[in-house]
Amino acid sequence: MANKIQNDRKEIFSFLERLNRNNRKEWMDEHRDEYHATKEIFINLMEDVLRGMKEVEPSIIQMKAKEGVNRINHNKVFRPNLPTYKDHWGASYHRGKQYADFYMHVGINECFFAGGIYSPDTDQLHKIRQEIDYCGEEFLDIINESRFEEYYGDLLRESELKTSPKGYSKDHPMIKYLNLKSFAVVHPLKKEDILTDSFAENAIEAYRIIKPFHDFLDRAVDG
Repeated sequence: MANKIQNDRKEIFSFLERLNRNNRKEWMDEHRDEYHATKEIFINLMEDVLRGMKEVEPSIIQMKAKEGVNRINHNKVFRPNLPTYKDHWGASYHRGKQYADFYMHVGINECFFAGGIYSPDTDQLHKIRQEIDYCGEEFLDIINESRFEEYYGDLLRESELKTSPKGYSKDHPMIKYLNLKSFAVVHPLKKEDILTDSFAENAIEAYRIIKPFHDFLDRAVDG
């Protein structure tokens, strides 16, 4: 059984590698059956994860794993230079569109778990900063908790203000976090982590660890 699981999941990477080498609609049309078979393997993998996540957080809105699986083709309306198809499968699950989500990325170049709110809109950003301002000690307790810190490390810092946000002093004790434009974390994975039969269990534990962080962000955007 374990060998079958491994072989099935290897097909995810095998198909993505071939798609990446033949990144055009004509090739995809010729290999549509393989695409659907690979997608089904990925959905089944996510189904096991979602079932466990719902035990941790029953209010996740996706009823079936396929509802959270992203399309494999790029949206080229605003970025026409992107290849037609992605080099990965992705899936995200959450309590609502405006809330923090847990994202799983399985690709030929990288695999990872991620969570939080990436690039929140102006209203969300204002509310999250306000919650951090009001409840900074609670926020620090969450992100400095030993399991969270060991598993996810620091928040993503690829996008942050060079000066303090409007209404906040540059000397604010939480300025390190108030300057952020995204409130998200990532845990990198290896290909072998996807192939193991404990993948779902590991993903559910990753979600359990991140849940207090999500609860804080979700409360903020509800405010």
